[in-house]
Amino acid sequence: MHAPFSYSVNGILPRTLALVLLCVLLLEATTTSLALQRVHDYEVPGQLLVSRLYRQQQQQTSGDSNYRRRRPLILLPGMAQTIATWDSQATLLSRERTVLVCEPLGIGNKISFLSASGSSSRNVTLPFQAQCLYETVQHVFAAQQDDQEEQEQGFDIVGFSLGGRIAMAFACLYPMEVHNLHITGVAWERSARGKTNLLAWKNCLEHDNLRGFAWLAIMATYSPTFLLVQPQEKISTWVETLSTSHTSQGLLELMRQTHQEDNDGDDDDDLDNIWTVPKMANRLGSTANKVSPCRGHLCVGQEDEMAPFEQVNRLA
Repeated sequence: MHAPFSYSVNGILPRTLALVLLCVLLLEATTTSLALQRVHDYEVPGQLLVSRLYRQQQQQTSGDSNYRRRRPLILLPGMAQTIATWDSQATLLSRERTVLVCEPLGIGNKISFLSASGSSSRNVTLPFQAQCLYETVQHVFAAQQDDQEEQEQGFDIVGFSLGGRIAMAFACLYPMEVHNLHITGVAWERSARGKTNLLAWKNCLEHDNLRGFAWLAIMATYSPTFLLVQPQEKISTWVETLSTSHTSQGLLELMRQTHQEDNDGDDDDDLDNIWTVPKMANRLGSTANKVSPCRGHLCVGQEDEMAPFEQVNRLA
């Protein structure tokens, strides 16, 4: 049995806009008053994951007996996406719930991904990313004691692409912490085009060609129809921003450590093998997690070449 996911399809959505739609679906109309946006950046002592907390903007009005704090929402960006990438969506979503955006390890350009000895890379595997996310969540919400009052149990998690894979790993390791799991850009298996795109990305990064990687990533993220109607200056700005906001080494380590494909064997003791999407999906849907099964929602764009509909459908 696979993970308890349902899914939706929209034939005109390019890859990234599928997540925007999914975020919008999480919003509900509100008549309560709004306060000024309260944003706090967090770095957990002893680890490298960076996060930003968007405090819930709703304020309880006098005599409002229907007011309640909704469970926090955790937003996990995809490959080569920073907190800033999803700032506008996080601000909108925080109208009626607290939102925590966490950058995956390997994203950004402010730290080196060599170990202290310089002989090996840092750990950015999916289970380690999930562990860091858990520590961050515990640290952030321990510092927000007032957010825990009248708050529903557990967290809702939205993950895009790499963020979706981290979300699945988090749910496998900490099932009691997850209430709803919303994922887009994740498939049972990559299409042939998707696998080719990954090879091209890796080749660019191995040759420290961040501009080439940026162009390929943009073309894999947005549909040709969408890109052709955008001003050239706008796309050039996207390329410049992406190529200067990350390091080739960090992104390359992410690809090497988080994009393993299933091999011919079926050895559950293979640490790489058990963190592939199919194995995580099966674990989420197994009887071992029936104590607290999370509810899942998959959103897919019909034109998504990295996570095509038929492969996303296999997760449902």
